[in-house]
Amino acid sequence: IFFKEMSRYLPDARYVMDTKQALRGGFTAQEMAQAMSGRIIHLHVSDHNDLCDCLPIGEGQFNFSGFLQQVFAEGFDGNVILELYRHNYGDYRQLHDSYLTIAQTITSLNGEKNL
Repeated sequence: IFFKEMSRYLPDARYVMDTKQALRGGFTAQEMAQAMSGRIIHLHVSDHNDLCDCLPIGEGQFNFSGFLQQVFAEGFDGNVILELYRHNYGDYRQLHDSYLTIAQTITSLNGEKNL
């Protein structure tokens, strides 16, 4: 993966990890996070299914909890933002539900220090 190579040349580089962009690049979020291991400072997250790579969290097949568990284990202590396009959700309730899922997952994995 490009990021593994880049990390060798730029040992102080830090990354914004975007789950949607990982998929669009042909990698799983877990593979990209592993390539950026210990250097992720900010997460852009969304869910996905076989037809769409930018869904509200909980509306696709992404193992969000497992992904967060992985990045926390690798030292992540940054911000998490839900990144969606307007046409990928129907109403603001979906955004609220995604926020609750994100917050509850972070709390269950890492306590309230990351909220």
